[in-house]
Amino acid sequence: MGFSFGAFSRATYNVRGSFLNDQTTRTNGDTVLNVQSALTHSDGVTGQYTFGWDYDINKTNSLAVSVRYGQQNQNSFQDQLVTQKFSHDSLLSSNLKNIKTTNVGPNFDASLTYTKAFAKKNREFNFLGIYSRNDPTTGFVTSTLSQADHSLLSSYKNENQGHTEEITLQADFQEPIKSNQLIEFGGKDILRAVTSQYKYLIAEGSNGEY
Repeated sequence: MGFSFGAFSRATYNVRGSFLNDQTTRTNGDTVLNVQSALTHSDGVTGQYTFGWDYDINKTNSLAVSVRYGQQNQNSFQDQLVTQKFSHDSLLSSNLKNIKTTNVGPNFDASLTYTKAFAKKNREFNFLGIYSRNDPTTGFVTSTLSQADHSLLSSYKNENQGHTEEITLQADFQEPIKSNQLIEFGGKDILRAVTSQYKYLIAEGSNGEY
């Protein structure tokens, strides 16, 4: 009989950066330049824990079990995101935004393996069962600001609660026909359920409710 255990965790805080990009489009001889720039930072925590167990019941039967649980909480920010559009060096439009993106949720999976050997060499039966589940909550908040004094003009946010569940069942059998020939057959079934609840909310003004 054997056991194994593993744990991993990582935390980040205030990882800062910036970006600047531009894109030129040409339509019917008219050239438009789009420029974006922002300050970025991110933080988050991730963790993962694993457990394994294997057991030889006797000389011909064995079991193995593994379990894994993970959790994440990630946030990323784009501050002072300026988007400008130019045509022939003339400013057509400009806006200022702050954007926060989140990704939170647990995930879990477990597996069971059963192996049976026989007195006849290379005759073997295997069964595998796997269960996995993921419950992420992702979303973002976009705030539009006044370029004069950076006051809040409006904001909108997205919330997406997801759920994925999957069960896999598989059985395999192999039978030697001759010393150099082997036949194998089996079956596999996958049951999967995926759901998502999506919300899009808007708030007007600095004190507006979503």
